[in-house]
Amino acid sequence: GVKRNASGVIVAASSLLSHWMVHVNFSAVDMDLVGNDGGTADWATGQGMIWEQSFLNTMENVTSSLDHSNTTDVLYEASRSFGDISSAAMFQDILKIACGVVLTFIFVLLVLSKFTCLEIRIIPAGAGLACVGLAFVSACGFCSALG
Repeated sequence: GVKRNASGVIVAASSLLSHWMVHVNFSAVDMDLVGNDGGTADWATGQGMIWEQSFLNTMENVTSSLDHSNTTDVLYEASRSFGDISSAAMFQDILKIACGVVLTFIFVLLVLSKFTCLEIRIIPAGAGLACVGLAFVSACGFCSALG
């Protein structure tokens, strides 16, 4: 709670920090069952993921039922929160990435090519963008190998 002095100034506040641990049986983990489309899932069993989702739902209900004029705030997260958010964020920007690649391809064509049908340079432009894409894929693989 919050403690105030006679003039209403906050002089003290208290909080509660609680950690809940879930045991993971690594031999029972099935990424086909608990993985996500973004590839950012945590090592967890199906039961652990169900418990975490139930925890998130319960805490959302507790937060929404609080009187917002009160000074109490409830902040919560679970291990699956990062995987859920990152998976949603990755696929949210696919259209922007595709538009960027097309615009870059058109720009490279305009810069490299002469404006005739015979001297348009589609293959060098495509190869240049393929190199950028392969560099991104290899960087992701390198970072994944590092852990």
